[in-house]
Amino acid sequence: KLSTLSILHNLGISTLIIDYRGYGESGGRAGISGVKRDAVAAWEWLLKRGYPEEKIILFGLSLGGAVAANLAGTVTPGALILESTFSSLADIGHGLVPFLPMSVIVGNRLNSVKNLKKFTRPVLVIHSRDDDVVAFKYGRKLYESLSAPKEFLEISGGHNDGFLISKNYIKGLDQFITGIFGEKQEAPKGY
Repeated sequence: KLSTLSILHNLGISTLIIDYRGYGESGGRAGISGVKRDAVAAWEWLLKRGYPEEKIILFGLSLGGAVAANLAGTVTPGALILESTFSSLADIGHGLVPFLPMSVIVGNRLNSVKNLKKFTRPVLVIHSRDDDVVAFKYGRKLYESLSAPKEFLEISGGHNDGFLISKNYIKGLDQFITGIFGEKQEAPKGY
């Protein structure tokens, strides 16, 4: 979202955003294995350009949160921010059709709780009680499952506008990032 990029830019954060295959202007077909590969490719792109792992913050919003959590289960970023995301795909499915055995149907695909079980870097989970797409309880479940250093930022507003209307959103992001890195970080030379 351009609004999120503007907020991060105003906080002095360099960003890399990607369109997963099948989304936005990217070709290919959308699918879980494809978006996971896209996240790995973005991570490798950053490393090849001189960004040290410990200075990279993975930031995932909604479905992107589950993808970021999956990546964080295999790499070691400096921190992880998960906004308006869910604990697992099975939890979301169970919320929609509670009479089906969703854990059997979807297995561990996009299971952020499982993927972050051994994650040790700081995590910020952001969620709104008013989220009309991903229920607040899934964000709380994810947060409560974390053994890593963690913070929970409760915002207000819907799934797609909470970050815009919540007065504490920008301050919460800034405090989390500054608390981890201290001063604002500079991009490697030439970027």
